[in-house]
Amino acid sequence: MRLLLMGFLLFFCTSVLAVSESNINKLVEKAPEVKDNSELPKLVRKLTQSLKTDEDKAYALLAWIVKNIDYDDYKMNQIDKKMSSKKSRAEIPKSGDILKTRLGVCEDIAILYQKMLKEADLNAKVIEGCVGEVDKKRGGCKDGSPGHTWNAVWIKDQWELVDPTWAITGKQTSAMTDISKKSKYERELKKREKKSAKTYEIRSDRNVNKKWFMTNPKTMEEDHQPNDKRWLLTKVRDRKNKNL
Repeated sequence: MRLLLMGFLLFFCTSVLAVSESNINKLVEKAPEVKDNSELPKLVRKLTQSLKTDEDKAYALLAWIVKNIDYDDYKMNQIDKKMSSKKSRAEIPKSGDILKTRLGVCEDIAILYQKMLKEADLNAKVIEGCVGEVDKKRGGCKDGSPGHTWNAVWIKDQWELVDPTWAITGKQTSAMTDISKKSKYERELKKREKKSAKTYEIRSDRNVNKKWFMTNPKTMEEDHQPNDKRWLLTKVRDRKNKNL
């Protein structure tokens, strides 16, 4: 009887989570068309107004990003080369309106996610650090360790870690790999801005990589090293500190 009861409870909990995720996916599918950052409040309201928990709201906003934003390989390549010469630094594209181009690197995506979370009245932070080791003496990342940006979100009375860039999976991560020249890149941006936002919405092959939503701090620590070590959140006092 005890095993039967445990099985029933497990099935019930799994069903609730599945239904919740299904409902969230439907909200994302029915999200209004947005063409620039001025329409962000409208988008967030439609995505979250029927959701009751902060966890569901944070997941819904993440799901929209995964379905709609492409990773900007060209910009990332220029950032990687920025220390090599003044010419390379001049080639780094400036951040524009990510909702117009649907294109961004980890910093752009994390900032967008923070803005969406704040519109939903959720406390959120942008965390800067490295995929690898931080250089404690000089600051920044050690040689060979790329810089990275992710988020912390206040959910259920504690900070939770989310990496919206790594949560993106599928073909979109290589959307710009064939672009190597600034002129071609700028033409691509203009072309994207002229397209309807609906052109980019709801790719069937895109799903949230759940490993990077509300990730266990110990798991995150394996390859995410924040500049401010408190944002490792491996200490209970840091994770429970809303004013961190």
